Amino acid sequence: MKTFVSNRSITGCFKQSALTLALLAGLTASAPAQLLYQWNFDTAVSGTTVAPNVAVGGGGGLTMNYGGVATDLYGPLGGGVSGGAGDRAFANNNNTYNNSAQGGVVQSTAGDMNIGALSQFTLTGWIKADGGFSANTANSFKRLFVIGQGTPDVGSANSIGVATYTANNANGTNSFQLKLGGAGGNIAGPNGGDGLLTGADTLTPFGSGWTFFAVSADLSLTANNVSIYFGSQGSLNSPLTFSFNNAGVAIGSINLGATASALLLNNSSRARGFDGFGDDFRLYSGALDAATVEGIRFAATPVPEPGVGALVGLGLLVVIGAVGRRNV
Repeated sequence: MKTFVSNRSITGCFKQSALTLALLAGLTASAPAQLLYQWNFDTAVSGTTVAPNVAVGGGGGLTMNYGGVATDLYGPLGGGVSGGAGDRAFANNNNTYNNSAQGGVVQSTAGDMNIGALSQFTLTGWIKADGGFSANTANSFKRLFVIGQGTPDVGSANSIGVATYTANNANGTNSFQLKLGGAGGNIAGPNGGDGLLTGADTLTPFGSGWTFFAVSADLSLTANNVSIYFGSQGSLNSPLTFSFNNAGVAIGSINLGATASALLLNNSSRARGFDGFGDDFRLYSGALDAATVEGIRFAATPVPEPGVGALVGLGLLVVIGAVGRRNV
């Protein structure tokens, strides 16, 4: 496999590496967490199915579908976040919003993911908007990552889901949305029935580049219990912190059950699709801290120039050796 060399300057690499080393130094502060499921689309031979890279609870096989037909929606080799020779992404860039006949999705068909109830969780993933996150006034609620019982959607019973949000209200265009579903369905959040919204134009600055997101939640708390991160291939932004509760009472947990399913970049009707690309979607069992989230983001990014990469790698080994081995 060829090693991908980025065009970042040496100065830029050192700046990013310094941030990464500083964050990784705090790895021991995180509560124990486990990577439950991961899909990164890296396969030498494409097709219409996606095998999970990690599936602690079993199952997790996904099917690619476009317009109601099983379709190969793998991007080209080298088209993933890292740009490495074997790195692919899910290519949903031919999706037409609100048109199921021209909608693409990657979804479970068996409902065979045994996850159970999560009082803490972290969702992460990468998205790349076809043409960029341009501001607009038309209503659009594009699904990014939904997981839950039955045939889940954002806000459905026993589910966790994130989406982009653009509506004709004070929360404006290109916000990021988190919705939680309890046994009775959608749980009202800081933004009422819309769950949790990060605010107008949260995503717009990322343009047409690869955009990292992470949602870290501890539902045993009533306040400051959700942290949402955004980043690029070059850096991670400071987290946005929110309070998501059920009328002032801690939600406690979301029961994803023993027959959960996952959907990526659309819903089951293929009418709420994200027009663009997706890569490296993950679900963790714990509320990861900033250091661990940064480790996940950094691990997926382009490899720096060989000379700088050697220095960065040496620094990372020193830090990791000091804090102990940890999987992210």
